[in-house]
Amino acid sequence: MASITCIAVLEPPNTHNYESESSPVWYCAWNATGTILATAHGMPNPCVRLWTQTTPDKHDDDSGGWTILATLEGVHNRTIRCVEFSPYTAGEGGMLATASFDGTVGIWEKFAKDDDSQENGDGVGTTPTEAWECTAQLEGHESEVKSLSWNATGTLLATCGRDKSVWVWECIQSEPNDYSGEDDTQFECLAVLHGHSADVKSVRFAPSHDLFGDGLDVLLSCSYDDSIKCWAEDDGDWYCHSTITGAEGPLLHDSTVWDVAVGGSGVRLVSASDDGHLGIWRCYTSAELRQLESENK
Repeated sequence: MASITCIAVLEPPNTHNYESESSPVWYCAWNATGTILATAHGMPNPCVRLWTQTTPDKHDDDSGGWTILATLEGVHNRTIRCVEFSPYTAGEGGMLATASFDGTVGIWEKFAKDDDSQENGDGVGTTPTEAWECTAQLEGHESEVKSLSWNATGTLLATCGRDKSVWVWECIQSEPNDYSGEDDTQFECLAVLHGHSADVKSVRFAPSHDLFGDGLDVLLSCSYDDSIKCWAEDDGDWYCHSTITGAEGPLLHDSTVWDVAVGGSGVRLVSASDDGHLGIWRCYTSAELRQLESENK
């Protein structure tokens, strides 16, 4: 029988000598290859730490050979609520985004490190062979940014927050995997989406399967208003395609929907709610729905 065993407990160093309070870990995310782990930390030391495992898993090694590659700090002045690697450069682990309670989104890129560079508190985190730098800070949300999500190609970034809005940004990178030090990555806001009546807790991209609008992606958002909304794109314009409801019509959840997760194929969705329930959803084509209706008659 298979089992899951804890092989390591990672304890960040107290580099700023905070005696009364440690910085909680709000979120963690792997890069696509599973070689780098990012952890997002809150006050009093908001930062992102990048970890890697230097030795294979060993049952008799409680450290697991983990080390901190870099500490990304000095940009956000409040809790960092979410961090996600861009799949566009996932093989190199070369770009990630951070969402903060300070109302901004940080874009961090990996560059070659100068021999005399040092880690500092000005939006730069270094390692012996590389350096992470905050190359953009996206502004627009009126209050806390709660979540963010990249689409599968890393060309779109969605953010959401306490201001009840969802933002869609386009990532324009002229030369993939070019970290020569030149700032050739730009972000442009494509849409600001309103429809939720309370905090938006989480956003996730999913493939459209040519069923929603004419874009390649749909965007799912869940909220303190107990709803899940599906946003689609037509001719470059984003709009609310539908509010996802239960089989009988009304909203499935009767309390805050905290998060949604999309299956690998993009056909299935799970929602997690404060009401204690998990909703399992499946996307059906029109033909599949007609078949189901005929079978249920």
